Amino acid sequence: DDTLFVPKAYFRKVFNVPKQLSSAKLQLLGDTWAKVYVNGKFVGEVMARRSLSLLVENQRAKIFDIAPFLRDSANVIAVQAQSFEKNGNGGVNVYGEIVSADGTIQTILTDGTWKVSETGTDGWTEVMYNDATWVQASVKKYPFPVVQPNLATGRTSWFER
Repeated sequence: DDTLFVPKAYFRKVFNVPKQLSSAKLQLLGDTWAKVYVNGKFVGEVMARRSLSLLVENQRAKIFDIAPFLRDSANVIAVQAQSFEKNGNGGVNVYGEIVSADGTIQTILTDGTWKVSETGTDGWTEVMYNDATWVQASVKKYPFPVVQPNLATGRTSWFER
């Protein structure tokens, strides 16, 4: 519903990883503020409003090493996002690559398989949290092109205007 404004939102994605990892990196892209957790542990945040300043714009995306936070069983990425724009929606763009020891790449990205809620109650960043009352996230087309990051080299996405 494009007429509904939700300035703050909580997102979750539960997934499994292989036992032997080579690397696990995740890019968090937010507008205006987003905070990411893996298995209940704070990983990092971004805080920057979309602007014409490249110095500010480049702070909207950050890459984090999430390998130390992963388990060889079920895992959860949890993101709290908030927009400080008038009539803005709390949204987030997550792109991650988990590389197994044999070189297989598992991609994790925000899509309709994530769960979302307007409130985050105790334990929402943990794998075992019951998110049955949360709804499936909706994907909205971003009005500007976003170039995919290169997580292997540490190059974040950049944004065309």
